[in-house]
Amino acid sequence: MFYLEPETAGMIWMGLGVVLIISEFGIPGAVVIFLGMGAILTGGLAYVGLLPSLEMQFLFWAVSSLIFVILLRNQVKRLFPALERYSPANEDDIAIGRTVDVLKDVQPHNEDGRVRYQGTSWRARSLDRMIPTGDRAKIAGRENLLLLVTRDQSFPEQSDGNSQQENSFG
Repeated sequence: MFYLEPETAGMIWMGLGVVLIISEFGIPGAVVIFLGMGAILTGGLAYVGLLPSLEMQFLFWAVSSLIFVILLRNQVKRLFPALERYSPANEDDIAIGRTVDVLKDVQPHNEDGRVRYQGTSWRARSLDRMIPTGDRAKIAGRENLLLLVTRDQSFPEQSDGNSQQENSFG
């Protein structure tokens, strides 16, 4: 059987407790802190000789840690909420306002238009007016796999191709 002097065992348990409590900052969940509290309490009792054997120390640590978890976890979580809260990203909110290139004319009354968003061609419908190929549009919303777009006002409007042909031949 393994034996340590009570003072040595107590110091080891208390050191382990401090390490566990500090590690709570890197291991979220408000559980490790209670393992550390149980270790410090175990260390204190072992130091004064009330827990002479290693088996008793481990048993006391396990039971005291469990009691701390059951009694105090909710209170500690209220006092120290997680630094990072998980919130699922809403892809629609992320996409809205992004500028996309128009690959195929986008009309207000049909869904045959195409735009490039994040390197992929998406079906698109205009919310206001026709947006010609080569223009830029801004994402205003989404309906399943269809992007709803408006013309990007910061992009210069393309002149009509027919007027260019007339000028070059006329």
